[in-house]
Amino acid sequence: MFLRGGRLLVAQEKRPRALIEFGPAGAEPKGLSSDHFLGPGEAWDAPSGRVDFVPLSMWKLKSAAKKALGDISAIGTDTEGNLWLLSDKSQRVGRLGLDVPLDAGEHEVRDLDEIWDLPDGAVKPEGIAALGDGRVLVALDTPSTSGNGMIVTRPV
Repeated sequence: MFLRGGRLLVAQEKRPRALIEFGPAGAEPKGLSSDHFLGPGEAWDAPSGRVDFVPLSMWKLKSAAKKALGDISAIGTDTEGNLWLLSDKSQRVGRLGLDVPLDAGEHEVRDLDEIWDLPDGAVKPEGIAALGDGRVLVALDTPSTSGNGMIVTRPV
């Protein structure tokens, strides 16, 4: 995922399950807040020239977050500044609110603000996009050109 300031946020699927902030070699870690997400139509400020990206910060899933998500298959954001994590292994999505930013000095995500079970029939969920209004689109890795996505709504 592209972040402001020419940085990247990458989900490491497993061993360990983690979010990793990448930036150009020599850059200072900035952590992660909703202010770092690109807005609608905002272009990524790519560093110029040849750039080596290196890990700057890492946040491993621990405690309840680790128990809830057996892996991190995909990440996405919404317009409210939340980070959404998808687990194909656990058949769940989790919302990480960033009201309190992830500090570059922290190294754990212990809790998720919401955890939703995917409905039956979610075969190989591999992509996520928040639609707003308590809905996310989950892309399914199927050999078909139809029926390869589902809209999941917030449980009542």
